[in-house]
Amino acid sequence: MMDRNSGRPIALMLLIPAQIFCAAFFVVDLFRDFGDTGSMTPTDPHLYVEAFAAVTLAVSVMFEISYLLRPSSVAAQGASGEQPGHGQCRRARRDRGAF
Repeated sequence: MMDRNSGRPIALMLLIPAQIFCAAFFVVDLFRDFGDTGSMTPTDPHLYVEAFAAVTLAVSVMFEISYLLRPSSVAAQGASGEQPGHGQCRRARRDRGAF
């Protein structure tokens, strides 16, 4: 599912808020479990599963947002309409100091 005008995946933009909600849920539940004295110990595997899920979701959201913030191939074409790959990308990397 892509927006034809922007070239950005709409499904990814819809998935990010759902993942943020899930990560927040796991973090809140993790703090509640720690707050319940006597019900959980720091060695309980349940806490590690929730912490792993929250960290994984947070990292995936950061990766997806960075993907969406990258310049699209439409913007990389420039004003000439030339497809990237005809020396443009190499020149752009050289100009930025990246090889």
